[in-house]
Amino acid sequence: INNVFVNPAATDADAILIWRAQDVVFENNTMIRGTLKLGADGDPTKIPQNTTLKNNIFYQTNIADRTQAPATYQCGYNLFFKVAGNLAPTRCQNSLWNVDPLLADPTQAAVQPASNSPACSAGESGANQGAFGCGGK
Repeated sequence: INNVFVNPAATDADAILIWRAQDVVFENNTMIRGTLKLGADGDPTKIPQNTTLKNNIFYQTNIADRTQAPATYQCGYNLFFKVAGNLAPTRCQNSLWNVDPLLADPTQAAVQPASNSPACSAGESGANQGAFGCGGK
């Protein structure tokens, strides 16, 4: 909760992997130019169980959903901007897709959303999305 990940590599050794995990809460994080992998290429022994992804900002991030239906995780109230991968919008309810979060300067890892960011109050129960408050709050 409340982490900033900048440019974790795309390999399984360096990406953020959520597999063989149970009861994981990935909440209020900001990921910039990174890779998040859910599951392990259809391996039924490597899938997240009872995992929640919510109130996060994914900015220029590759998200690989390598799980099989039915979903083994809940995803909602996230903001996705310039993401790649195969995560289907239907898997993440109440989320913002292709919406600029108006971060201060993501090229310099200044990732606090501006006070007029769509991430402000767009999370579950009106919470802010991402690792930081909006506009200095």
